[in-house]
Amino acid sequence: MPSISTTLAVLLKLALLSMAMAWIGHGTADAACGGTDQDACPAYKPGPQCNGSLEKYRGVCRNWGQLGNKAWPARRIGFRCNDASLAPDPSGICRKCGHGDGQPACEAARRGPQCYRYMENINGVCRARGGENQAPYSGAGFDCKPGFNVGSNDKCTACGGPDQIECEALRSGPQCEDGFESYQNFCRAWGQEGQSPWPASRVGFRCEKGLSPYTSDGNSGATCQ
Repeated sequence: MPSISTTLAVLLKLALLSMAMAWIGHGTADAACGGTDQDACPAYKPGPQCNGSLEKYRGVCRNWGQLGNKAWPARRIGFRCNDASLAPDPSGICRKCGHGDGQPACEAARRGPQCYRYMENINGVCRARGGENQAPYSGAGFDCKPGFNVGSNDKCTACGGPDQIECEALRSGPQCEDGFESYQNFCRAWGQEGQSPWPASRVGFRCEKGLSPYTSDGNSGATCQ
């Protein structure tokens, strides 16, 4: 049988060990964990390692990926922002994406386009294209929205109306509205009574039937009469 002194020594060691474990457990319980930018709580503790919607990244609880907050690092597996309607802007903050001029393009692997109707992804930013006085689209297809075509300033402008550029040839419908004819890529209504005659260089009559080009003094040229 062990001696009394040996038994007492064992009991003393057990008591000290119990006190040490209690102290360690107390310290762990008191340590702040699980909150924003705090260490994740130990896995053996009951409850989640990170509070609420926070996510663990490299042992720390983060609120990254939310609207107005820092995006997740590009090297992390998964999307950089937590919602499909968000994407990182050039400064790395999650913003609304894809629906407005100047918004970041939505993340490429998400369902749907990166930039929605009548916008184009330009270096990660959605830019309005194809409308009045806007730049044309850079990709394949039509240059401008319906009702617009590229004008002399290389911007999209209204088309098909009087003295407007003709609409894009492959669009459905006429290039010029009813009552107008295309001449040198513009829609004209020349040749009617009181209007300018068609240029002499154009093939065909300068004025409509029954009219001739004259000026008010009777000389040839100014209006169809």
